[in-house]
Amino acid sequence: MKHESAKDAANEQAVLERLCKRWKCEAFKLPARFYELDYALLRDGVLKCFIEIKCRTSAQATYPTAIIGLKKIVTGQMLADRAGVPFYLVIHWTDTIGYTSTFNGEIRSGGRYDRGDDQDADLWMHIPIGQFINL
Repeated sequence: MKHESAKDAANEQAVLERLCKRWKCEAFKLPARFYELDYALLRDGVLKCFIEIKCRTSAQATYPTAIIGLKKIVTGQMLADRAGVPFYLVIHWTDTIGYTSTFNGEIRSGGRYDRGDDQDADLWMHIPIGQFINL
């Protein structure tokens, strides 16, 4: 079950538009039934990278790490390796947007238990904030 509000979708779209303008790319929304990631970015119809966008409700420096499901990282890296392009995790914090293609972090179990969704518990990668480049 995907937990995404209309506000989440609007925030993601705003981040996507900023990225596409900055990186001079067009976005291709990846079909959720086939992919674990949000978008492929293309320039002149040629694949340049895969991205996963996350929007957070805290400032970048609030926590020492950014947390993302391990499956997203593994999927992104596998697709990127096969296609010969980078995979970027893009996070919109309340005060900045950062991205990384470096995934050197601890892997821990955990998740959310307040929504009654057993899909919220998983293995999570804790990526140090210092690995992110701010736009």
